[in-house]
Amino acid sequence: MKTWFMNLSLAQKLISVLLLAGLLPMLVVSVLSASISTQQLEQQSFEHLNAVRQIKSAAIKRYFDQVHSQVITMADTPMVVSAAGSFTRSFKRVLNSENYDALQILEFRQALKTYYTDEFAVKYAQKNNGASFNTNNAIAKLNDLATVMQTRYIAQNEYPLGEKDKLSKTDGESIYHRVHTKYHDSFRQFVKEFEFYDFFIADAKSGDVVYSVYKELDYATSLLDGPYSETNFAESFREALTLKKGQSILKDFRPYPPSYEAPSSFIATPIFYKEKRVAVLVFQIPLEPIDAIMSERSGMGETGESYLVGEDYLMRSDSYLNPENHSVSASFKNPETGSVKTQSVEEALQGKSGNKIIQDYSNKQVLSSYSKINFTHFSWVILSEISVAEAFSGIRSMKWALLVIALVCAIAITLFAFYISKLVSTPILQLGNTIQQVEREGNFQPLLRNDYQDEIGNTSRAFNSLLSNLSSSITGTNTVLEELGKGNYKEKVSENYPGQLGMLTHGVNAAVKDIQEANAEQLRQQALADKNAKAAETAALEAKNQARQTLIIKQALDVSATGVMIANADFNIVYMNKSADALMLDAEQDIQKDIPGFDSSTLMGSNIDIFHKNPAHQRHLLQELRDSFKVELAIANLNFFLSA
Repeated sequence: MKTWFMNLSLAQKLISVLLLAGLLPMLVVSVLSASISTQQLEQQSFEHLNAVRQIKSAAIKRYFDQVHSQVITMADTPMVVSAAGSFTRSFKRVLNSENYDALQILEFRQALKTYYTDEFAVKYAQKNNGASFNTNNAIAKLNDLATVMQTRYIAQNEYPLGEKDKLSKTDGESIYHRVHTKYHDSFRQFVKEFEFYDFFIADAKSGDVVYSVYKELDYATSLLDGPYSETNFAESFREALTLKKGQSILKDFRPYPPSYEAPSSFIATPIFYKEKRVAVLVFQIPLEPIDAIMSERSGMGETGESYLVGEDYLMRSDSYLNPENHSVSASFKNPETGSVKTQSVEEALQGKSGNKIIQDYSNKQVLSSYSKINFTHFSWVILSEISVAEAFSGIRSMKWALLVIALVCAIAITLFAFYISKLVSTPILQLGNTIQQVEREGNFQPLLRNDYQDEIGNTSRAFNSLLSNLSSSITGTNTVLEELGKGNYKEKVSENYPGQLGMLTHGVNAAVKDIQEANAEQLRQQALADKNAKAAETAALEAKNQARQTLIIKQALDVSATGVMIANADFNIVYMNKSADALMLDAEQDIQKDIPGFDSSTLMGSNIDIFHKNPAHQRHLLQELRDSFKVELAIANLNFFLSA
């Protein structure tokens, strides 16, 4: 990486550095901004969802607390207590009061079957995708009293299906009809005022539904052994029989056949007369108030919704985004497509609450805030969710804005980088090109034109000064050398230069001086040599003459009859003529008597000390000579004459 970067041109380096210095911080800031904004937006979104969920959860609890208060309050009012006593007593006496015989009851049963088949079953099929209602089973479980009362108040009711509540009065001898007329309008008004689905009074002993506002098929049936004794309506009745005054039992939504299998919830409380439980008051709770709470979507955008899920994973409020499959009705009718088994639901049913990004029931990524709503005998999960795409749409817009800004800034930074790199690199490149030209041509004349007062300008001017000094010093040196070649030793480099150039010119001047001095010395030595040559010639001539004379002497000594030996300054014998050599050989034995070990054959080159008994004395005498010296030595029968 370093090698690659260093191999780039200066302009490329500058552009790379400027782009890196400009774009990297911007990229880091953009990424951090997007990340922080995403976190903050996610936190804000979850806080909003959490607030919505808590508000709706509190509203649901308040609604059911209100329903509890209403049913408890109504059960304790004198009117309801009185009505319960009157309805339960008069209901039992209807058959006796009106003297129906078996044929009439049979006719009633047939008329009732016709109503079930032609009206109720048709609407039931419409609301349940063509499913049929088991009319025969429902009719078979009706006793005679239930048959008579349903015929009078339902089958013979002049009002159409769904409007049977409008009948307040009917003819007959039974006191029940007058009791019904007395209380029905008040109870009907209460139901409409507080938007209950229905209002029931059931006999505490027989379980008979002695009164109903809307007169559906559960009217007059027994909740103990009638056709709907296995429903949550019947369960609420039976559990209410064990409650004390002021207590109520709430049952979760389940499909309810008399209401065309619409999911229905019931709340029940006992009615006491003088501390005696005489009846049970039951409200059938509609979905509409719950849906009204959950469908309020202020601040939830296009994909936000809040909904309820039961312990069976089925809906307890209608979905805003997918009502076809996830309304309460659709969910109960088709659990395969209408159930909600998301991570949030699973964790909430375990008692956890929190906020997460999950896949919702439509397999879309959502921000989900969830918790559990606990009732006495069951619990629901409440969820507030919004799609990730919508929740983070602001982030996407911001990211696009940051991207556009980044692109604009990148272009601006790139253009600026090119401009600055050209502005900075041009004088440097000119300097480099000039240096290369000087290197290539060896010409120190080129000059740079740069008047800027920055480092590059200063460097250019310094380089110009360097070139000028080099050119001047080289020119001066060449001039000196040319004059030197002509034999002119007086020419010098006159200008002063700094540093090594100064050392160079000083060296040239010093060299010229040395050459001048060497030339003078050479002339002196030549004169001396000429003089010495003449002296040598004279000495040679004298030596030649001396050699000639020496040769003559040697020739004379060689033929002399007298034995002659010559020793040098170190007292070594360097010459013996033939007479001396013969003499020493002849006298060798005699001499050996005085000088043991004497050998005439090795005498040449030997030291004359062998002839002296005290050589040191003789040496001292000879070394201290200031004049000629002669002495006679007697050895054996020979006499030696020493001359020095």
